[in-house]
Formats: sequence, C-alpha cells, structure tokens
Amino acid sequence: MWSLVVFLGLVSRGLTQEVLENADMESMTGWFCRRASCSLTDTKHGGNHAILASQRTSLKRGPAQRITVELGKAYTISAWVKLVNDQPGKLSQSFRMSVLQKFEDKSRKRYHVASNKRITVADGWVQLKGFVLFAERSAAIKTTEFYINGPSESVDFITDDASVQPLAEWTNWLQDSNDNINQLRKSSINIQVSAAGNVDKSAVEISIKQLKKSFPFGTAIGCDMYHHGDVNYQNFINDHFNWAVTENALKWNLMEKVQGQPRYDRVINALEKLKQNGIKTRGHNILWATGGHVPSWVLPLWGDELRAVVDTRITNVVTKTKELLDHWDVNNENLHGAFYEDHTNDINYDLEIFKKAHDTAPDVKMFLNDYAVVRDSGDMTGAYLTQALRYKKEGVGLYGMGAQSHFNGGSMPSPTIIKVCY
Repeated sequence: MWSLVVFLGLVSRGLTQEVLENADMESMTGWFCRRASCSLTDTKHGGNHAILASQRTSLKRGPAQRITVELGKAYTISAWVKLVNDQPGKLSQSFRMSVLQKFEDKSRKRYHVASNKRITVADGWVQLKGFVLFAERSAAIKTTEFYINGPSESVDFITDDASVQPLAEWTNWLQDSNDNINQLRKSSINIQVSAAGNVDKSAVEISIKQLKKSFPFGTAIGCDMYHHGDVNYQNFINDHFNWAVTENALKWNLMEKVQGQPRYDRVINALEKLKQNGIKTRGHNILWATGGHVPSWVLPLWGDELRAVVDTRITNVVTKTKELLDHWDVNNENLHGAFYEDHTNDINYDLEIFKKAHDTAPDVKMFLNDYAVVRDSGDMTGAYLTQALRYKKEGVGLYGMGAQSHFNGGSMPSPTIIKVCY
C-alpha cells in the first residue's frame, strides 16, 4: 500500500455565505432535537450561550437543523463540541456531523461529514470540521437535514458555533496545477555544443536521457519477485521508481503468524537489494490499530502482557530495518481503530507507541497514516489534523502524515475540497 504524503496548511477557503440559521447558537431558533432534550446553557465556546443535548434516547440524537444546499456544490461544515460527562468503563466518546438528504422520488442519501472517535471531558472544546460535495441527482431535493451526534446515550454534550458554508468552486484547477508543475518541478537547461567548421550543424541531432528523478515516485513491490523473480520485473522497478514499499511483508499479522517466529529473511533481502539500487523504502507498518489486522495470538492479550509483546515487536523490527528504511508508518489507521488503547485501558498509549518507535530509530522518519482524509466526504480530515497537532505537542517524533489514496469507482475526488483541506 503506497501512501501519498501530504502537508496540511492554512489556505484561503473561498467561503461565501452562512447556510445555517442562528449558527452561533445564541438561541434555539432554527434548531431542534428529536427524542432528546435540547436547551440553552451558559457553558459556551463563544458568545453568551450554547446548546446542551441531554436525555438522549440513543447515540444518534443531538442538535439538528434543516438547511438549503445545492446539488453538485461543495461545502465546508464545522461545529465545536464539548462533553459534559464521561461514560464509566469507556475510554472515550465519538462525535459525528452528518447530513441526510431526502428526495422527491423517496430516495435518500446520507453524508458523514466529520468524525472524531477519541474525545473525553478532559479535552474541553473540540472542533469537528469536514467537507462534503453533494452529488448530482435526477430527483429534486425534498429536505436536507444537518445534525450532530455520536456519544453514548448516557452522555450529555454541548454544541456551539456551528457553520455550513459553500465553497467557491476551483474551476481552473488543471491549469493552476500545470502552472505549479512548471514553476516548482521544472527548470531550464542551457546546452552549448561546439562542432568543427566542416560539420553541417543542421544535420546534428542531440538527445538527452534522464537517468534519475529528484521528485519521489514510488510503487509497491513484491519482495520475492524483486529479490529473485523475473528479471524484467526487477529492471522495471529499478528503471522507473526511486521509492518503494514492500506490500505486506512488514505487516505484523503476516510477518509473525506464530509468536516468537517472525520472518525477516524475505523482506530484509528485498530491502537490501532496493538500497543497492538506490531506491528508498517506506516501512508499512509496525502496528495496525484495527483489530482485524492484529496477529491472532495478540488479540486475547491485555494490559502489561500486551505492552510487553508490542515493545518487543517495535524494538526488533525497527532495529533490524533502521539502516534499510527511510520512513515508517507506525500505527496504521489509528483514527479508525483503538485496539491497543482499549486493551491497555490507556487512551495515551498511541503516543507511547509512537515515541518508542522514534527513539528506537531517530534517523528514520515516523508517520501517521490513515484513510477518509482526502475525498468528497473526508469525514476524518479535521480529526487527522487534531491528531497530528496532539502528536507534535507531545513531542513523540512525528515527521509527517500519509493520506491513503484509494479512490474507488473511477470517480475523481473534488479538486475544490482538496485545495481547502486545511
């Protein structure tokens, strides 16, 4: 799995007008709650008031508002949320902002715009933020409803300073991108050729062959194929790429199917050969945060027993590869999974894991890596930024962020949304 590295920075968002009524939540005007109690509270993020959601009958209940939007248009959506109480026996709570559209032909479409699965009372006010492109439909819109929910029904929460705003469409994205390529990725070359006086210069042909690329360009490789397989395959990799990732060979659940019997030979052989051919390599991955990708013998472990095997995994695989790898995805997809935190009952264990990996190989660049952060409904974009800022604040050795780019169905993501993604 190849991960595209992206850097998230503030840019102009091209916003126009607010769609929500009473977006600052200074009153209940425009807002309602189904099967829950919503009321004003003086505990606020801004202004004088916010909306408290309590007596909720399910995790799907919270403040909602009917809005008017246009199909085929992109919007940025945000809100500030704050938990009133934690839930005993649960490390954290999830929040989600969603939009439900109903159409005249009785069909419906739900967009999950922003999510964050790791919020506690101690976090105070947390901003949920995401982007959505409302897909074109043949049927007309009947209603569009924006709502905020997610925590367990036994948990009360406060919402303030919400916003739904259209984004100015980036219609000239292709030309702007090509202009940037010309400016940032190309340069002029002046070549002077001297020839003897009796040489017909019009008959001289000059050819230039590029031998190396300065811009990183990589692919996933099969370790066995690259080490001792088809020579044509090996030559193709060496001729066309300067970065690689070793498909599945470094993933813990495939590398160490039996405890204490990790298989290093096939991946080490491939890594050494890649390095000999001047190809840099990304390690994917030390751990994987979702339970379905944890070794079967690790799944039943808890507490200190789990910490011990995780420590051994990090120490061994990072030490054995630190002279061969340039990057590591440390705990893959830990926006979406929290196996290690849940099984140690420690919400900060992800920071400990990351710091352990960095301290073991300080010269190898350590990355977060996740999905649903760059797409038409990137509901984890804001949560990803929040996570990265937390890692930077704690000083655990975060170097960069990977965005998994699995664009399915042949549809291209919205250039407008990508441009304004923080």
